[in-house]
Amino acid sequence: MKLRTIATVAALGLTIWSGLFAFQRGRGLRSFLDEEDNPAPFPADGNDKTEFVFARLRYPAMRNGYWGRAGGSWATDYPKADRQFVQGVRRLTRLNIRSVEQVVDLESDEIFNHPWIYATEVGRWGLNDAQVKKLREYLLKGGFMMTDDFHGTFEWDVFMASMQKVFPDRPVVELENKEQIFHALYDLDERFQVPGIQYLFTGRVAENDGYVGR
Repeated sequence: MKLRTIATVAALGLTIWSGLFAFQRGRGLRSFLDEEDNPAPFPADGNDKTEFVFARLRYPAMRNGYWGRAGGSWATDYPKADRQFVQGVRRLTRLNIRSVEQVVDLESDEIFNHPWIYATEVGRWGLNDAQVKKLREYLLKGGFMMTDDFHGTFEWDVFMASMQKVFPDRPVVELENKEQIFHALYDLDERFQVPGIQYLFTGRVAENDGYVGR
């Protein structure tokens, strides 16, 4: 799984549009060297204070809010994917973004310092009641969470099991291309899927029992 160009462009608009609450600049760097899935060199300016920081959500690798083995699905492609994404943001915008990501979790209030967080492989997460409460508070205060990489109905159901605790009275609604969020910075009039590496071996654009690539 890699962050794709279309996700990059969309996220650029979201980072500007979703900055609805204040956050501190240049918070202390948090990294997990023993949990890196895809290591990357540490940039020379990695500790610089900036206007924005790419924040990756670290969540329990097991259900019910418990932490499993070192690493886990949250760290897929971490930290190389994060730093490559930031390079694209720097090339395409004038946003003053830190070259190194920030890892946040739902165990502390650090998450409120970041108006945008990224969570991957959430078809394998499981939040406890305290984590659900923290995520609900974050989103209601204007925070934006981007998630990706679902493979089939099972992983979607696992993701939704926690999200239905966060917002039990709110259904998931697919937005149309005309919605404002797709026209905040660039006009994104069309969305398409870039298949993962399994396409090279199977010719399928979806994995497991998935049949519609999105």
